[in-house]
Amino acid sequence: MRSSKAAASPPSPSRPYGGQSKLEREHARRERLLVAGLELFGTEGYASAPIERLCGLSGVTARHFYELFPTREALLKAVYDEVVTAVHASVVEALSKGPDDPMDRIAHTLDAFVHAYLDDPRRARIAFLEVIGVSAELERHRRSVIHAFAFVIRAQAEALAEDGRVESGDMTLPAIALTGAVNELLVEWMTRGARRPMRELIDVLVGLFRSVIEGSNPSRKAPVKTKARSRKTK
Repeated sequence: MRSSKAAASPPSPSRPYGGQSKLEREHARRERLLVAGLELFGTEGYASAPIERLCGLSGVTARHFYELFPTREALLKAVYDEVVTAVHASVVEALSKGPDDPMDRIAHTLDAFVHAYLDDPRRARIAFLEVIGVSAELERHRRSVIHAFAFVIRAQAEALAEDGRVESGDMTLPAIALTGAVNELLVEWMTRGARRPMRELIDVLVGLFRSVIEGSNPSRKAPVKTKARSRKTK
C-alpha cells in the first residue's frame, strides 16, 4: 500500500527553485564569480587566486564553477572582457558627447578612458598586467583588444584630416604606437610607489596624442638634409 504522503523529491533543474529558474540561478552564479574574479585577480593577482578561493568568495561550488567556466583562465578572460566592455562604453559615450572640435574631443575621450580604468585600479591591473603571459590564446585576444582601441584612435585622426587640421596619411601604425604608450603609462602609474596626480597623467597623454597626430604625414618620408661642405681657399 502506497503512503498518502509522497516523498519529497529534489526540484528538477528546469523548474524554478527558490523563486529562480535554472537559467536565472546560472546567471547569478556567473555574476558572483565575475565579481570574485575582479576582486582577487585585480588585487592579489591571477597566480594567487586558485579556484578554491574564487569559489569561497563567490559562494559557488567547484562543480558549478566548472559548469560555467572550463578553466580558471576562462574566468580571467571573462572578467577581462567585462572590463574592456565597460571601458569601451565610456569611450563611446565620451566620443558621442564630447566637444565638436576633433582634437578637443580626443582630449575629452582620453580623460574618460583613463578614469574608466584608474578609478577602479583592479580594472587596470587585470587589463594591463594579469592577462599578460597567461597563454598564447589569451595573448591573441589581448592583441585584438589593442587593435580595436587603435582603430578608434585612427578614426579620430582621420576625422582631423578630413577637417583639414592635419595632413592625411596612414595612421595605422601610429595608432598602435599611441595605444601602447597609453597602456605603458597606465602601468607606470599603477606600479610606482608614489603615484603622480591622475590629471598630470592625462595631460601627458593629451600632449603625446597632439604631437603624433598633428605631426607630419607619417606615411611620407622627410627630406634628408645634407650639410654643404665649406671650401677652403688656397
